[in-house]
Amino acid sequence: MRIGELLGANRQRLTAAIAVATVLGCYAGMWALLHLCFQEGVERMKEPVKYLSPQGWQIVNSWINLPQGPNWPGLGGILSGFGVCVFLLQMRSRFLWWPFHFIGYAIAADWTTGLLWLPLLLGWLGKVLILRCVGPKAYRAGRT
Repeated sequence: MRIGELLGANRQRLTAAIAVATVLGCYAGMWALLHLCFQEGVERMKEPVKYLSPQGWQIVNSWINLPQGPNWPGLGGILSGFGVCVFLLQMRSRFLWWPFHFIGYAIAADWTTGLLWLPLLLGWLGKVLILRCVGPKAYRAGRT
């Protein structure tokens, strides 16, 4: 988006192109994965395909063979997590000093966060130091 802004591209057309490319890329990636799995066989595939592909089929198999009712506690957890994200989003949009980002809450339980915590911490620390030592005006100027 930033490159498109610098080149003077139409923002709506660029957003539409990115959305179409994202959807087509998702379908192309899934087709390529299924094609390779059927052509080569799942047993010949390397990690992570070999170890991740059975999980989806095991979940579907348990739904078919051992049907259960609705997961009300799970739904409650999803709705409460959504409420926390909306609260964090509202606070972040209203207060410049608010330190918590709603996406940080959403990705905190993912295993990749364990790999990314140090770069995220360093970026946050740099932002805090610039805001406190130099000021918000320099922070805004540095973002562009």
